[in-house]
Amino acid sequence: MRHPFPLTELDLSHANIECLTNDTFKGLAFLERLNLNHNQIYSLPYDLIHNMTMLVELNFASNSLTDIPKAFFTFATHLQVLDLSLNNLTSVNNVLTKKLKSLEYLNLDENYISEPSPLDFRIFKRLRELYLSNNQLTEFPMVRKLLNLEILKVARNLISEIPPNALSRCRGLKTVDLGDNFLNSFALETHDLNDNIDSFNIRNNKISCDCNLLKYYEQMTNNRQDLAPEWVTRMFQDEDCQGSRRFQKTSLFEAIDYYYFDMICSHETPPDVLRVLIGSWLSLLLGIVCYIWIKTMCSARRKRKTWIQMRIKMVNIEEGSKFTR
Repeated sequence: MRHPFPLTELDLSHANIECLTNDTFKGLAFLERLNLNHNQIYSLPYDLIHNMTMLVELNFASNSLTDIPKAFFTFATHLQVLDLSLNNLTSVNNVLTKKLKSLEYLNLDENYISEPSPLDFRIFKRLRELYLSNNQLTEFPMVRKLLNLEILKVARNLISEIPPNALSRCRGLKTVDLGDNFLNSFALETHDLNDNIDSFNIRNNKISCDCNLLKYYEQMTNNRQDLAPEWVTRMFQDEDCQGSRRFQKTSLFEAIDYYYFDMICSHETPPDVLRVLIGSWLSLLLGIVCYIWIKTMCSARRKRKTWIQMRIKMVNIEEGSKFTR
């Protein structure tokens, strides 16, 4: 006999579950929320939730999962919340599927994800919150044009660079956390971000106070420091300069404010100076080539003149000999 009130929510957290089979949740076709956090689950049958076509929230946080089976989310087209944090995942390729077209919240914090190429989350058009902190990512995730994205946290990874257009058209962003990475400079285009960002954290990185930082700050403030958005000012006040004794224990904001004209690039030659040096070297090289060519031509002319004079003398001598005879 069918139950008149089908189960829509099931909480099995903290239940010491280690293993699940493909028929564990058989008959729960109307389930909308499934919570399995804080167990010891280490693997998942590929068809575990195939019958749960109404599922909107799935929580596997704090387990021992090492992988997500291929086709696991084939019928999870209504899933909005997915929490896989605090597991042992090294790859999430099977999570990045277009089947999760309704996804709004994705938590992958505290895993061992270390994909060699940037993770592409642009397929999740409705995504609002993305958590990737405490992993081993070396590349900044691809999230540009995610208009609904509000929270992006990628702290405590191995990221050293952010592509210029990485946050292009993410106009809904309110919180960005890039703290405790290996960023040493910025080239991020932020002119089309929301001016009302609550927090943009870049603390505990390796950012150098040099001309690259200066260009970045000028770009973000349109060369008007007095009109800088509040979140920009806070971001530069919270992070200290790295890599230079001159700016030790100086915030990025203080460096720009008080040492504006001292912020030169120690690791590369500024473009204007480089152009002047190249021009000078080319002029010098051209002068040397011209000098050698002129010297060669003059020498050739002298040799030819000497040869003609000697030839004339020889002819005169020969004619004189004939006359004597």
